[in-house]
Amino acid sequence: MDVENIDISRFPLKHEVFTRKRELGEELARQRAAMRHAEAAARQRRRSIAAWACSIAAAAATIFAAIFMLKTVNIYTGDTGRQVALPCGSTIDLEAYSHISYKPHLWNITGRNVALDGTAYFAVKKGNSFTVETECGNVSVLGTKFKVSEHNDNMSVECFEGRIEVEPADAETGKVQISAGEAVRVEKGKIKKSTITEEPAPDDTADKAIPEVINYKNEPLLNVVAEMELYFGVEVTGKDICDNVTYSGVFYPGNRDLTLEVVFLSCGIEYAVENNVVTLQKQ
Repeated sequence: MDVENIDISRFPLKHEVFTRKRELGEELARQRAAMRHAEAAARQRRRSIAAWACSIAAAAATIFAAIFMLKTVNIYTGDTGRQVALPCGSTIDLEAYSHISYKPHLWNITGRNVALDGTAYFAVKKGNSFTVETECGNVSVLGTKFKVSEHNDNMSVECFEGRIEVEPADAETGKVQISAGEAVRVEKGKIKKSTITEEPAPDDTADKAIPEVINYKNEPLLNVVAEMELYFGVEVTGKDICDNVTYSGVFYPGNRDLTLEVVFLSCGIEYAVENNVVTLQKQ
């Protein structure tokens, strides 16, 4: 009998060897099924971790963008006043012991809003709505010259050019509009109107000379920096920060410090000046 040519499949699987072989095959099948299940679970975990990482990265980017957009510029004066240039080219002459704040990155999105504590003279260029916010109420204009003084829960507003709207914090009082030559005083939620005889000069300690202005719209910031180096004879270092950044605003060829402040602060870039070298760094 030729054992090598025997076809085992023709015999019934009753012998102990064949029974053991079947059991081993079933066990191997269970193990392979368990391995496939474990591999599928591992792939699902990896996909979940990747999705979670993407969600965290997106949330971090959103938070970073929100922090950047909500950055607030705060300017305080001590015993001397100061002139401040805003991104739109408007100017504010702050009197002594006054404070303003604004969000440069939201300037063209939510409107031109400046919070004031103290006294300031405003020369506003025409554009979208400009609002001065105080604890006593808000003053809204489009383009004009006016003065706001807010102290000890009282506020006075004088209009020298154009027309402005005053809205006391007390909603029951309502709004009032005044034109050039008129003034209002808000005391304990009540409004008193009066007239003014002449426009007072801004604080003598502030720099009142407004130089010739150059206006930019979506100009590469590197080009604006090159103009700074040309006009003011300075060397700007760290200019790689300016890559892919554009600037829309004003440039004062006759005033280096004012130009540096309005350009770089509106772009969210910190800077330091020493011996005609301007060093840039990210905020």
